Parts: sequence; structure tokens; C-alpha cells
Amino acid sequence: AERRDIPPDQGLAAGPADLFHSAEHRLPGDLHQRLPGEDRASRRTALFGLGDSFIKGLIFRANMLKIDELILTVPFSGEHDALADILTDKDCAIVVSYSGNTRVVFDQVKILRRHRVPIIAVTSDPGSMIGKHAQIVLPMPVSEDKWNKQATFSSQTATEYVLNVLYSCIYVRKYGQSHDRRMRNIEEHRDTRF
Repeated sequence: AERRDIPPDQGLAAGPADLFHSAEHRLPGDLHQRLPGEDRASRRTALFGLGDSFIKGLIFRANMLKIDELILTVPFSGEHDALADILTDKDCAIVVSYSGNTRVVFDQVKILRRHRVPIIAVTSDPGSMIGKHAQIVLPMPVSEDKWNKQATFSSQTATEYVLNVLYSCIYVRKYGQSHDRRMRNIEEHRDTRF
């Protein structure tokens, strides 16, 4: 499949509306169908990452659950290899790594590639080891100097923002279905709230 990057100049500085539009319209056609939110009867989506990036991915996972999309994760980083090993070319992996060069995450990418699993990389460096092996790269702006940073505020904010863009693209496509389910849920549970 053809690889597509969203240019960094269309990142955070472009504003939310431009970034949402850019992100959605730059996804390759065949992988666009593999994203959560499409008709995916036998397809699974799994999340990979480490540290702060993975924590932001868990927030993304919680948001996706609210629109009826289950993102597979494992509670311990040592189990990510096993999760990568059960996926197939019918599935999709979202790999979150600010640097794109984290060895343990790259090891999981190698397993995913061996199984021909389409990879969406969320990274600040599309040319990183992880970025080079992804079919879709959603780049974060580079704003942290790894030698001078005191904390990971910028990378955490950028990670969360890009994952929210991805969520928004999926949410828009699923809005009718999710809205109908939510209305039914509210009606069914109306008497259970104060």
C-alpha cells in the first residue's frame, strides 16, 4: 500500500479544522477502510506504545469505546509482543511513539510487519524507524529538545492532539450510528439516574 504522510506544516499551527480535514483526506483509500469506524466485521485494531505516549493512547481507547469501537491493548508492556503476534493483515495497528525510535516499540512493529498488519504511526519523526515502516504517518510537531527538556508536556499535548484528530475523523464517519445508540442508551437508563 502507498504510504502517506501529513506534512508537518499542516500540523498544529494549521488549526483544528484544517488538521482534521487534512488528516481525513490524506488517508490512502485501502487503509482508510481499515480504520476503526468502517464495516469491519472481522477486523481488529490494536494500540502500541510506551510510557506517556501509551497513556495518551489509553485516553484515545476510552473515547473510541464510547462510539462502539474496541481498541485492543494489554496492561503490561511485556505483553505487547503477544498482541502483535495475533494480529493479521485484516487488522490495523496504531503505534504511538514521540521519537519513533523506541527499540521495544520497534520490536513490536517488526512483528506487525511480519504479519502484514497495516500500521498507523503517530510520531514526531516520519523518517524514524517506526515511521518508515508505517503505511500512514500522522506526524506531531517537533517542539521538545531531548537534551534540554524538563518534562514531556509538549510531546504529551501533541500526542493527545493528533490522537484526537484521528478520533474525530472516525467519529464523523460513525456519527449517525453512534448517536442512535447513545439515544437508545439514554432512554433505556432514564430511570436509573437521579
